[in-house]
Amino acid sequence: MEDLIIPDSVYPYLRVQQEHINHIEDRKEFEKAYKDGLLKQFELMLPWIPKNMHASLDIGSGMGGIDILLNNNFHQSTCLVDALNTLPICKKHNVPFNDYNICSEFFKKNGIDEFLYYLSPKEFKRISPFTHVDLIISIKSYCFHYSPEVYLRQLYWWCHKETVLIFDVRNDRPAWLKILRENFTEIDVLLEKPKYTKRVFKWKK
Repeated sequence: MEDLIIPDSVYPYLRVQQEHINHIEDRKEFEKAYKDGLLKQFELMLPWIPKNMHASLDIGSGMGGIDILLNNNFHQSTCLVDALNTLPICKKHNVPFNDYNICSEFFKKNGIDEFLYYLSPKEFKRISPFTHVDLIISIKSYCFHYSPEVYLRQLYWWCHKETVLIFDVRNDRPAWLKILRENFTEIDVLLEKPKYTKRVFKWKK
């Protein structure tokens, strides 16, 4: 992770999107904490990442640092869902803010020239070249800031019988976990925190 390049344009977005480390004022220390966090996320998910992954989807991806790491290791087609061109200002946690052009610069600086970017899961369904994806993730976004019901129908569109789903599920929203368990099979718990639990699911059907 030491070789991950963080352009100047990306840095302000990371500072807002990575709330848990934005108290670190020194840029070098902040970037080190960010890279260390990405590596921990990757290592947690690694046992459940499909070995022959062809396509992945990240809901509420932000700048997509974890997706760069996944792509560098698995070379899958990468699909992101987030806002198009907004300033690095968080007005509400359940309202997306991101910038496609800056995200694209981040990816290109790290050796990834092509990825797919969508404003909503409905748009992904309408124009994506994929009928299904092998891995669906969301880090502190879907099931963390908003209910799984928001994209539940779309999740069914994207899943095949071997699709793995990894979400940070809020602990103070038991109804959200109930919805996920009614529609998917929970197969593992990767991390338990006071505010959320990182859970792994597969499609029930």
